[in-house]
Amino acid sequence: NGVSWRKLLCLVPVIGGIAIASATELDYTLASFAAVSLANLAAAFRGCENKRVMAGELQSALGGEGNAYGVTTLWAALLLLPAIFATGEYERRSEFVALWRADGGEGGGLRFNAVLSGLLFYLYNEVSTRALRHLSGVGHSVANTAKRAVVIVGSAVAFGEQMDRPKAVGCAIAIAGTFLYAIADDIPRLGGGTKRD
Repeated sequence: NGVSWRKLLCLVPVIGGIAIASATELDYTLASFAAVSLANLAAAFRGCENKRVMAGELQSALGGEGNAYGVTTLWAALLLLPAIFATGEYERRSEFVALWRADGGEGGGLRFNAVLSGLLFYLYNEVSTRALRHLSGVGHSVANTAKRAVVIVGSAVAFGEQMDRPKAVGCAIAIAGTFLYAIADDIPRLGGGTKRD
């Protein structure tokens, strides 16, 4: 079962909307764009691989989606260990230990925020992995992209920021594109055609 051309066409407003919404960020750099693109690529790959593993022979060995994400997380941590040494971050461990002991310095809260952030991020990604049972790999990536528009709008509301016109228009386009993606294959039926025309 491939993805229909209608759904593929809906990817343009989803991705384009996020690009428009993000283009006006003042602290936007090419390095951050490259890092975000690489992270998105890795997340899409992880989703597709988790979907493949959960549908294959390893499904019974893993014992469910939660365990699949746990194994993926452990492998990711092991694969990142060499990067800690290659980038020189290991030499800075004493700085981190001092910061951790001081609880982040003035105001504190580093330990609580780090632990809570880690737990919430893990739970969010485990739920995301569980959602793969009901979505295709592409649909999962579309939902993940639409989430970015919701985060942009939610952050503006939570922090009392103004939403400039490009950001608001970009988010609206991305959310509308996500909605169209969800109903793209049903539109011909509504007009009397067949679902895969």
